Amino acid sequence: MRAIDVAVASSRKKYEAIGRVTLARALVAGGLGHEAIGELRRAVAGAEAIRSPFIRWQALAALGAALAASGSDPSGPRLEAAAIVRSISEDLSAEHAATFLADQRVTEVLEAAR
Repeated sequence: MRAIDVAVASSRKKYEAIGRVTLARALVAGGLGHEAIGELRRAVAGAEAIRSPFIRWQALAALGAALAASGSDPSGPRLEAAAIVRSISEDLSAEHAATFLADQRVTEVLEAAR
């Protein structure tokens, strides 16, 4: 929470979004998926505000996990995260795209969207 407070106070939106995703993942792991959802919605909005697809797909993937953990439909955020991942990979060289798509976090996003 302190990291988020510092990021907010210093107008570091990137680090605020990353902090919210990290906090939300911890909440989900602790069985508090409902509490994570609000943090993740703010993280997604922050990523949109700074136009960061890298933070946005991660926030959306985490939001999908939190929704699933709380018994809600995770398909919207999961599909959107997968679409962003695919878009990012299309803009990379073949070698970099292969490395990116092989990353465990990326494969999990693509699998969850199926």
